[in-house]
Amino acid sequence: FELAKAFLKEIDISINGNDDSVLGLKNNSGGYELRGLGNFKSCISPKDYTIFDRGKSALSVVEGMFDFLSHEERAQKIAPEPTDWLVLNSISLVQKAMPLISSYQRVYLLLDNDAAGRGASKRLLSLSRIFQDLSSDYQDCKDLNEQLMKEKKAEQQYVWRRGRRF
Repeated sequence: FELAKAFLKEIDISINGNDDSVLGLKNNSGGYELRGLGNFKSCISPKDYTIFDRGKSALSVVEGMFDFLSHEERAQKIAPEPTDWLVLNSISLVQKAMPLISSYQRVYLLLDNDAAGRGASKRLLSLSRIFQDLSSDYQDCKDLNEQLMKEKKAEQQYVWRRGRRF
């Protein structure tokens, strides 16, 4: 929860007369990427990517806010070194982000294991040797968020089983 508070903002919205609160990640153009309960996804224009510049020479690239937060939450990091982070907020923003991406010495791709993510990784890997695909570290899952959920579930089951023995 504290991790999410560091990067996200609670935003009140109204859709068709229904008021709700959603999570928002500010993007680089001043808009917000919105996520709510269920599969609610939207944005407050303009649509853009989000960069977390930590002054590093390497960059990790993910598709969505929960992939970024999941990596930050994990005790076992996938990125092999501390990096800046690029949250694309849509795989379609890869091309727009290319000038930024190309400015890094090393770029770690942690894109989704779906057709769009694999296709983007393949295209980027063909462009330069600065790219490294790390999706094999969560190959049995759709993305980093699903991997974290799987790890948390296994951790809870271990604690439950262990507690049951006493």
